[in-house]
Amino acid sequence: ENVAGRNADFANVLAKSSFEIGQEAVQEVIRLGSMSQWAMGLNSVGVSDHDLVFWFGDLNYRVDESIPTERVLELSKANVLE
Repeated sequence: ENVAGRNADFANVLAKSSFEIGQEAVQEVIRLGSMSQWAMGLNSVGVSDHDLVFWFGDLNYRVDESIPTERVLELSKANVLE
């Protein structure tokens, strides 16, 4: 129904998800040779700074109940999401 709104909600949550790790942790990461965003003086990490993320949440995406489950799976595999 409101896919653009749900996508905007996801982007908003993702943009605000950061975790302060402190200067000591930053110095250790730099010492180990991985500088990325800390080279710019930041003391936090975000979701995109991780190799693996488990996202738990209900952003209220809905599947039309009139479409059979098999068809939903086919469309999903074909990346037809609208």
